[in-house]
Amino acid sequence: MFLCAMSEKVLRIVYKSLAGSTKYIPVDGITLGQLLNKNNRELSELFGEKHINHLAFFLSQVGEKKIGFNYRNSLAHWNSISGKDVNYGLVLRILYIFTDILNTIFYYCWENET
Repeated sequence: MFLCAMSEKVLRIVYKSLAGSTKYIPVDGITLGQLLNKNNRELSELFGEKHINHLAFFLSQVGEKKIGFNYRNSLAHWNSISGKDVNYGLVLRILYIFTDILNTIFYYCWENET
């Protein structure tokens, strides 16, 4: 759960940094769904549309049919998950997502350094 929360927090901080000077952003008003929305111009420029879609698929549920693994809500609310579902594989997948987010942000900052 800690890695999911950290991933969301990092995305929120980066979004505020990128969009904070052009629009009003409420402190607690940004949800993971809004951050990983393909219409989110700031994060779509940073990650790319396909990358945002993949992150949304793993961390939440997307589309009208609500497909996706929904790791963030499953772990945060212990919803649709059992104790035996929490194993090394799940931890490694979430660690990979967290590392992917950090690496993408680092690369973006490295390339856009002025």
